[in-house]
Amino acid sequence: MDFQEFDLLINAIKVEILKEINGWYPIKINKKDDGTSVTNIDIEINKIISKKLVGFKIISEENVENNLSFPSFVIDPVDGTKELIKDNNQWSISIAYLNSKKLDENCYGEVINIHDLNLNSIDIKSHEILVSNSEFNKGLYASYESNFKAIGSIAYKLKLLSAGKGKGVVTLRPKSIWDIAAGTILLRKMGFVFYENGHEVKELAKIRFTPPMIWCRQEDLNYFKKII
Repeated sequence: MDFQEFDLLINAIKVEILKEINGWYPIKINKKDDGTSVTNIDIEINKIISKKLVGFKIISEENVENNLSFPSFVIDPVDGTKELIKDNNQWSISIAYLNSKKLDENCYGEVINIHDLNLNSIDIKSHEILVSNSEFNKGLYASYESNFKAIGSIAYKLKLLSAGKGKGVVTLRPKSIWDIAAGTILLRKMGFVFYENGHEVKELAKIRFTPPMIWCRQEDLNYFKKII
């Protein structure tokens, strides 16, 4: 798959979701076997994406079992279900294509915020570090002195950073490949680097990633290491 094919696929998915999404409200909430929430919107978006990707290997949060192999699509139909339930629009659809585990020119990613495609409604300063609402509210950053901006899901934050909003993204909680793949690819193509436990990540070769995780410009890494 080349970028043009990927882009056409993303646009087709956007069009269908925009056509259908108003009919999915009010939101219906259920619990998954692991106790986390899932909504009818998660399920409907997953259905649309899965139909568009017939014939491709899919690694997804909504799959019962995930075996990492390539090439494959890595998707999260709704990254930020808690934000969706709160109806604050700080959730995203995360879609990545990985030809192999390597973060190179043969991988593509897109993060879609369906209610604010241009991300125009968010005011974020260039010096602010984007972090999780839940992590911030639990006091995980209380001992650090820096300019933190608590906002949205991880994919949403990575998309904001790719749009020129903020200095970097930090998380102190584990993440799955479907949470971060698309945003990481977007940022890498723009010159940002993904660090896990202080080491640059050049391959998406596992399902779970461990904190601390940082997305920033390479020249800013020492700054981030001092505060995290």
